[in-house]
Amino acid sequence: LEVVVLLIGGEQGSLQTMKTLMYAATPALLLGWIPYLWILGYIWACVLLILFFEKTQSVSRVQAVLVVLIPLALIGLLILLGGNVIITLSDLVLQPIVQSLP
Repeated sequence: LEVVVLLIGGEQGSLQTMKTLMYAATPALLLGWIPYLWILGYIWACVLLILFFEKTQSVSRVQAVLVVLIPLALIGLLILLGGNVIITLSDLVLQPIVQSLP
C-alpha cells in the first residue's frame, strides 16, 4: 500500500501509513473469526482505511479510494490469472488420460 500511497500523492511517509493500516485493521481482526460477520469486519476496515488515508495522508477522498481499490484489483487479477494457469495445466495433464480411456 505504501507504493500506491506515494504514487497517489501521500505526504506523510511510511510510519503514518503503518499506523493507518493498524487502526483500520481492528474491525477485521475483531470480527474476522466469526462466521458470516467477517465480511462486515473487512468492509468496515476498508471504509476506515479510506477515511483514515484521507485524513492522515492529506489526499482527497477519490485518491484514498484509489489507494484501497488498486491493490484489491491487483490481488483479484492475480487470483484470476492463477486460476487460469491451474485450469490450463490440469487440462494439459488430464487430456491425455481421458483420451486413453476406452
